[in-house]
Amino acid sequence: MARALGTLILTAILFQVLTFISGWTTHMGWFRLPQHVMWGLLTAILILFAHTAAMFYLIGRGRYVRDVTRELSLREDFCQKTKVFKRMFFPLATYSILMTIGVTTAGGAATLRGFGHSVHGALAIGALFLNLLALWRGLMVIGQDLQLGNEMEEAAAAASRGSSGD
Repeated sequence: MARALGTLILTAILFQVLTFISGWTTHMGWFRLPQHVMWGLLTAILILFAHTAAMFYLIGRGRYVRDVTRELSLREDFCQKTKVFKRMFFPLATYSILMTIGVTTAGGAATLRGFGHSVHGALAIGALFLNLLALWRGLMVIGQDLQLGNEMEEAAAAASRGSSGD
């Protein structure tokens, strides 16, 4: 699951950058507006899915760690680490989701001449920065969570060796 999530996050980063480039090159005539709109919608869906999938992964993983920790009487710091991972990722992911929805809405309004393209462009710059930061942090947190899983396996093996020697 973690590998699939990592691949999803890397794909979302790539799509975000390509959509941003397509938006800026649309004004230069290198890219057509309908193509940018299509890529923008696809990228928004992909980014929203990547953030929410990472959030649900961390929620589920935290529950799993709590259950295993209680069942095998392992150290409570495993549970505390999963809470830290959530605190590191959730606020940034939530703001990134909101910014992505905002930039997509502004893009639709700009396309329909609701207001100028400069608002959409400014929001796109903010969304690019925020999403790259959130997606990168998501990769780092998932990597740390995998390390925590390895530590738990070692602690569980040591606990089972200790209890079988009694």
